[in-house]
Parts: sequence; structure tokens; C-alpha cells
Amino acid sequence: MNNFSKFALGCLLTVVVGIFLINAKTVPVQMDLGARGTAALAEQGQKWAKLDVNGRDVKLSGFAPSDEQKIKASEIVDGVKGVYRVVDATQTLAMQKPFTLNITKSDIGIVLEGFSPSEASKTAVLAAVKAAMPNISITDMQKLASGAPAETEWLGIVNFAAQQLAKLKTGVAKLSDDTLLIEVVNNQSDDYADIMAAFETLPNGLKHGRLAISTPLVAPYSFSAKFDDKAFTINGNLPTEVYMHKLHDVAKSLVPTGAVVNDKIKFASGQSKNFADLIDAGLNALKSLSNGGFSIKDDTLSVFGILKQGASIETVNASLKEYMADTSGIKIPEIIAAPVALMSAPVLTPEKQACQVKLNKMLKSNTILFAIASDRVKQISLPFLNSLVQELKNCAYDGLSVIGHTDSMGQPDRNLALSELRAKSVANHLMNGGVAVDKVNAIGKGETEPLALNDTPEGRALNRRIEIIVK
Repeated sequence: MNNFSKFALGCLLTVVVGIFLINAKTVPVQMDLGARGTAALAEQGQKWAKLDVNGRDVKLSGFAPSDEQKIKASEIVDGVKGVYRVVDATQTLAMQKPFTLNITKSDIGIVLEGFSPSEASKTAVLAAVKAAMPNISITDMQKLASGAPAETEWLGIVNFAAQQLAKLKTGVAKLSDDTLLIEVVNNQSDDYADIMAAFETLPNGLKHGRLAISTPLVAPYSFSAKFDDKAFTINGNLPTEVYMHKLHDVAKSLVPTGAVVNDKIKFASGQSKNFADLIDAGLNALKSLSNGGFSIKDDTLSVFGILKQGASIETVNASLKEYMADTSGIKIPEIIAAPVALMSAPVLTPEKQACQVKLNKMLKSNTILFAIASDRVKQISLPFLNSLVQELKNCAYDGLSVIGHTDSMGQPDRNLALSELRAKSVANHLMNGGVAVDKVNAIGKGETEPLALNDTPEGRALNRRIEIIVK
């Protein structure tokens, strides 16, 4: 190796070592400047800003909540000892007024849609919703914007909203500045009392809180009410609980103490503008009935049942016409032409009444049992059927109706057929025991006339029964 080659190699080694020494010294300097710059920003509430240190030059990035904070962040980093130059690459968030965030809870998951003041807030909002409603998928569509209330207060409001929404099956929590609106479609499975109570004590920063309960729209809009000496049953749709309370009050005056009130109402909108008048007219008609009811379908009112002694179809129709005379939009002929199934109450002789009372007591204290989903009478009930035969031999009557009823388990058509088969089975046993064949008929009513709600085993047991009516 000649002298020139030795010289060149020495220079190259010197450069390599120099670069290594410079880098070895620069890396700790960059780490130190980055750490001190980040700490300075955090101390003065500028955590949104991010640092990229190259030597002693610092590049700032991120979304500033305002122009003032953008300038402030740059000044803070520029004041850090050892920083040579600050390059400001930050952006100012767009102003959003009102500042909104919607949390929508549905059967398929949760959607966050609206704005957060920072990336940290976005993360905190998502965490709050997950904590309040775990194990539900969340779609996060939050965007960054300025204009939020104080960030700590905003996160407190979001947390409060998520906790209330967790109490509902579905709904939407709508935040707008210092106001929270929770919207829900009434499905009668939610308990709104807890939410209403929570709104009595609002978190800091939230000035207004409201729960808005709406109802699903249905068409046609239908309702029915019927009663006898055993039960008062209301079925179909009502727009508000006000009607429910009125109907329950009427039930107390129509049915004996201890009778069952079957409430099968679903709240819904879509009712006629004359719905209140139709309800009142129907309730007024019930005063003329010993049992029966009325039904409403949109603008049509129908009355059915057994008239009290002294009442007539003509007087009922006249009272309906008079009651609705001043109601605009109701066509009186439409009401009067609607199916009206009214008949005079049958008059039983004292002997027949005594027979009916005796049969009712026997059937109330003894249940005729059948095999499951069958019309075959169980062996244990045969002695009771024999006692009914003996009682009927001592009764005075012109005819008997054996009526079968079921609970609501299974298909309505199958229940109707089963109830008729069971009634026929009992009727056959009575006739085989000596009751005149020409005086007995069997009727099946399926699940249409329950004595109790079908949501418990006890209620379903009461509804599975046989009635015997003396004529």
C-alpha cells in the first residue's frame, strides 16, 4: 500500500468515527428535547400537540382547539431550553356550534356520531360508552371540532348520557352543548322511572335534560274492550296511558270485586282525530249492557253484548248517534252500520238460576283435566263428571251449552279446534250418563275469553276450563 492509499484510508476512518460520535451525541439530545417539550405542553394543557425532534429542530403537529392554543403551543416549545427552531405544522379545528354528539342504540349495536374536542376525548367517549353498555358492538364516527363545553364537563355529560341509554332496549341520546335529549319509542319493556329520577340531578355543565317517549305508528288503528262477570279485557292500541287509567276505572264499576282485568294494550300512534270521542261513546254504551263490549277500527265503532233489562238496540244506537253528533269527521251512518251484535238478556226462572249457581260452584272448585294437547279426559276427573251428571238430573233446564276454553300457548286455530273437541268430550260424557242428547250442544272458544293473563303457569291454568251454561 502506497502513502496516498494510507492517507485516504485514514481520512475515511476519521469521517466514519466522526459521524458515529455526532449521532451518539445527537440521539440523547433529541430524546431529551422531546421529553421536556412534551412535559411542558402537558403542564399547560396542550396535550393535543405532537412533537417530532430532528437535532435541535422541533416540528409541531396535531389539531389545535383554537387559534390561541395553536400559538400558545408553539410558544411553549420555543421556550424549551435547547430548542433551536420550531416548525408549526398544526391545524386549527373547525368551530362547531351547537356542539353535538348522538349515541344511537339499536338491536344491531351502537353508533357514535358527532364531535369530540380532541383525540383524547374521542378515546374517553368510546371508553365511557363501552363501560356503560359492554358486549355491544360500537361504530365510532366521531369527528374532531372546536366549540365544546369545558372538556372535563363534556366527558361527564357523555358518561351520564351513556348510563341512561344503558337502561333502555333501544333509543338515542342527543347531546347539544349543555342539553341532553333521550328519545325512545315506547315498547313497554323499559322502565323510564330511573331515567326520570336521574334527570332530577344533572352533572356539572348539563343544564337541561329531557326524556321524549314516542309511540310506533300502526294502521289500521284498532281497540276493543269487553266484560262479563269474570273479567274485563282491553286489547289493541292506545295512544297514551291516560286512556288506560280511564278504562281501568270503568272496569272497577262494571265487573264484580275480585274479577280479573286483562290488559293486552300496546301503545301506538296513528289513531283517528276522533279517537277520544269514540272511546267515550263506547264506554257510554257499556252502561246499557249486562255483559259485552265495543271495538274501534279507525273511525268505526261497533258495540256487542247482552242488553240490560229495559234497554234496547234502538236506545243504544240513539245514544251513540247523539253522543257523536257534534264530532267532525265521523260519519254517523258508518257507525250505525257497523256490526252491532246486541241481544236481550235471557231470563232464567228461579229454578234454572239455582241450577246455574250450583254448576258454577262445582266447576269453580273442580277442574276437568285433559291429557296434554288432547280431548281425552284424565281418569282422575271421571268421578267429577259423574257428579255433574247427577246434579243435572236434578236440574230444570231447557238446554245446556258446554263451552271449552284454552290458554294462549300454541296456534290460535289449533286452540280453537282443541277447545271444541274438549267441550264435545264433556258433552258426550254427560249424554252417556243420561242427559238428553237434544238438550246439549258443545262450543269451543279457544283462547279468546281468558280469565287471567297467560304469562304465568297459574294464569294459564285458570284459562284452561270448561263452562256449562243453563238455558
